[in-house]
Amino acid sequence: MKKYLILFLIFSISTLFSLQFKHQNYEISITGNFDLQEQEITANGKTYLLLTAKECNNSAAAGLSKIPRFTKLVQLPANGNWQIDKQFYNTDEQTIGFELCSGEQENSQASQNKQDKWLPEKVVQISKPVIMRGIRFAQISVASCQYNPAKQKIRYFKDIDITLSIDSNKNSNPLLKNIASTPIFRQIAQQNITGFQSEKNSTTGSYLFICPENCASYLQELKSWKQQLGYHTKIATLAETGYTKDEIKNYLQNAYDNWEIPPENVILFGDVSGNYIVPSFYVEGGPYSEFDVSDHPYTLLEGDDYFPDIMLGRVSFQDMMQLMTVVNKIITYEKEPDTSVDWFTKAIMVGGISPNYDNYSPRETLLEARRKLLEFDYTTVHNHIYPEQTSQTSLENLINEGC
Repeated sequence: MKKYLILFLIFSISTLFSLQFKHQNYEISITGNFDLQEQEITANGKTYLLLTAKECNNSAAAGLSKIPRFTKLVQLPANGNWQIDKQFYNTDEQTIGFELCSGEQENSQASQNKQDKWLPEKVVQISKPVIMRGIRFAQISVASCQYNPAKQKIRYFKDIDITLSIDSNKNSNPLLKNIASTPIFRQIAQQNITGFQSEKNSTTGSYLFICPENCASYLQELKSWKQQLGYHTKIATLAETGYTKDEIKNYLQNAYDNWEIPPENVILFGDVSGNYIVPSFYVEGGPYSEFDVSDHPYTLLEGDDYFPDIMLGRVSFQDMMQLMTVVNKIITYEKEPDTSVDWFTKAIMVGGISPNYDNYSPRETLLEARRKLLEFDYTTVHNHIYPEQTSQTSLENLINEGC
């Protein structure tokens, strides 16, 4: 595995320490400077420049330059999208003499784009509107600089002054339903979407269990427990929902559109094969399979986007003893959690990468998830990423020790 060597840290480039982001009455202003820092790193005997900035994301696809970007998810009305009213900035061009670090730089096959043009071409980017359970929003992204791969030059932006407002004529992906918000989605929106305000027609949470007919009786205790916690809970067998993935999706769509209390949390009890089957969708696969299994399409019930409108999980089992064990564990953990140890603040991230197929994105996802957990009061988060870590015993010990 290739390794990075950080050689030295160059002084911050900006004269101010951050951008100022203001949002009021569907008007946005972004002013100030990026707090950019440069690092020279060595990989495979070659020197690259890595740019970072506070409160910025600098991830990139394989082979594309990592440009720190200031991004915000901002709520939208039922129609329209953000438009740029003013875009002003000064620039400072510098020749760096070597390439800018790219996505998946450890992949020896990844190469920088050698075009003689300034990238990204758009300094301010506005995403297509998306909808997440009645909450409509878009992402606004501002690049901290532009990079010319052929000339190995960087154009830094400073003295930024950008304003945006709503263009009501942009009607892509309009909000057509009046779905009530729920506790989980309200919490996600409050933490991540600027401008979100909880509407009055909110509801308490709810559960929908979908299972084969011969499993329903084993879920009654779990249903009763969830109802004791205040959740509206329903068990629907495949005889009611239908046996195919499309029939189940249509059942969920009808529940989302028409039930007085639309389901918020949906749990599928069963596997995609074996004696207790609840079907799933198949999506284009990765290097080891033509197709991969995904339940995510079940969650897409509103809008033309990939954001979920319900929370969905699956309990896989191959016999009734496994199902009863899982159900008993859920109830016991929720009724009588063991608070005598610190496992509530410890976690382990498990995944794998495929160096032979230039596939490193699972590691980037796990590292980002680890960072988020540490931000939310977790004290220890381990990574177990194959083939970098291969010890089964080590993984088992971490789990048995509460990670």
